[in-house]
Amino acid sequence: MTLVAYLGHVTDKLVVDLATVSSYAVDGTSVVVPQRVTPERHEMTVKKSRSQETGILHPGSEKFEATISQSSSEDQAPLRQLLQWARDLEKQGLVNLATYEGKGSKRFTLLPRLKTENAGLVTIWNDGGTSLQFWRTVFKKKAPDFIEQIENLAETRIGQGNTTRNISDELLAALTEAYAAAAK
Repeated sequence: MTLVAYLGHVTDKLVVDLATVSSYAVDGTSVVVPQRVTPERHEMTVKKSRSQETGILHPGSEKFEATISQSSSEDQAPLRQLLQWARDLEKQGLVNLATYEGKGSKRFTLLPRLKTENAGLVTIWNDGGTSLQFWRTVFKKKAPDFIEQIENLAETRIGQGNTTRNISDELLAALTEAYAAAAK
């Protein structure tokens, strides 16, 4: 899953879906059930199976806010804008916020997760630069009507883990609408 997430992060021309298969016995019959593995589901599995040395999930956005002052001067304003945008989503009751502190102290993400899914349409990155990462499976499931508009505004394809640094007020407005639609 880590390799797939990395490949999705570094290219917009590659889409890889992973599936797990579980076998069950139901009334004496063997049943095989496939299940798509999404980064959000993988993250929950990783948290259960890895030690805390790989990263820490902090509830809320305060930890993310504290990291902004450590960023380069040109990244601080966009990070504050994204933080305020995510907090506005939270105030509207659309998301729960969490901050993930990656291994080493230079990788932080803000996770605006839909309350209904515990998954988000985007992840906000502060890791030596400011970027938004998109999660296509969540878009396809919860806000498919917004994919084309957001791809145009972000100037990138919404892939599984694709990112953009092209963050505009128009993009954030469209993402707000997508989150509102997804939360229904």
